[in-house]
Amino acid sequence: MNIAVRLRGTFWALKRRLNSIAVRLALWYGLSAFALVLVTTGSLYWALTVNLDREDAQTLENHLQDLRLLLGAATPGTLLATPPVKGLSLQTSQQIYVRLVDGAGATVFETPGMSALAPPDLFPVLTADDPRTSVHRQTVTPAGRELRLVTGWATLDPKTADLRHFQVAVDREDEEHFLRAYRDLMFVMLVVSVVACALGGVIIARRGMLPVERITQAARETRSGTLDKRLTLEGLPSELAQLATTFNDMLDRLEETFGRMSQFSADVAHELRTPIANMRGEIEVALGKPRTFPEYHDILGSCLEEFQRLSRIIQSLLFLAKAETSPQLDHSERVELRHTLGTVIDFYETAATEASITLQLDPGPIVWAVVDRTLIQQAVGNLISNAIAHSPAGSLVTVALAAGAGEVQITVSDTGSGIAANHLPHVFDRFYRVDRARSGSTHHVGLGLTLVKSIARLHRGTVEIMSASGQGTCVTVRFPLVEKEQRQVPQT
Repeated sequence: MNIAVRLRGTFWALKRRLNSIAVRLALWYGLSAFALVLVTTGSLYWALTVNLDREDAQTLENHLQDLRLLLGAATPGTLLATPPVKGLSLQTSQQIYVRLVDGAGATVFETPGMSALAPPDLFPVLTADDPRTSVHRQTVTPAGRELRLVTGWATLDPKTADLRHFQVAVDREDEEHFLRAYRDLMFVMLVVSVVACALGGVIIARRGMLPVERITQAARETRSGTLDKRLTLEGLPSELAQLATTFNDMLDRLEETFGRMSQFSADVAHELRTPIANMRGEIEVALGKPRTFPEYHDILGSCLEEFQRLSRIIQSLLFLAKAETSPQLDHSERVELRHTLGTVIDFYETAATEASITLQLDPGPIVWAVVDRTLIQQAVGNLISNAIAHSPAGSLVTVALAAGAGEVQITVSDTGSGIAANHLPHVFDRFYRVDRARSGSTHHVGLGLTLVKSIARLHRGTVEIMSASGQGTCVTVRFPLVEKEQRQVPQT
């Protein structure tokens, strides 16, 4: 049982090790380098053996030709006195054995000791109808010696009645000794190569993984308080430099997001603190002594206004959170926009009249689009409400509708106080107010333009603002004209 558990643990440990990139790199490098060495040494050994065989065959052919030339003029004793041939590649002497056989198979003469080393039956046989002039064979004697043999015609005309053959043999013992020594050396080199390739693979894998480990360590140490740290790109390979750049970009986005979250939390706390403090103060005053019914009524009415403000803040924040996490429309329908804008203007007509402001619609063409009617009305309503709040009596607020080039354009402009240039980049931020004196307003909590921007993005559109101090403000919402189907909006 213990052995099985140990084997299972060893198996899983080995599997985890093989899942390591460094181990895989080391194995691939070591195996590929060793395979290259093995193929190279094997090819060299094969080339050496082929060249040796070719040299032996050529040596035998040369001797056979010399014997043919000398046969007519030389005596057997002269032929037997032919000196041994020195091997070209081994730098050693190779003994050449010669035998002349007549047509009956009897030996005419031979090199002394040849019968014991290479009897006639070891040699290949030539017949009269064989077109070849010589036949080669390589064999091993019963004594274990390797010989290279050749049988060739003793005359240039094998059709004559006097058929004779030369049998020539060369002893390859020295060559085999040389090849054995070469194989032993090759084996030692292969063993050394295995060790060297394995060590080289480990070293290369470790050095190659150092930048990855550095990035991993940086990711492990990343905390909300260390988002300002960045990876250095110096010395990194191009592939890892791209990874480090992406990691740094991610840290930039995280730092920006955490910064917005921190600011958002502070803004939410500030916005919620004021109505809660107001309600607490009024309730404490109410509980300080007995009150009349009208006094309690006024206090409860004031608390209700603060509750409405809190409810409006919470609803706006929930909508913004949902718009960021799920950037697509939940409900959409085919809407005639001019009629929709007219409905919004009718709703705000009373507020405009009370502020002595003229509210008018520049209707433009009849435009049908697939939108969320409630969200469009809310966006335009927020713009109208802001325009009324920041315009003096006698001002003009205009809502215009236009369509063209595949998009819809809704513009709300006023002739009010306008916005200074230093405030324009921040007006779409949450809880940002140009007029801090309005921070206690029940209707304006600094989320109106933020909601407009989110609604425009949900419709795959944009919102732009142009304004100058004392010259009024113009806000334009643009979104693609979709008449049949509302598409999902990519998150940005």
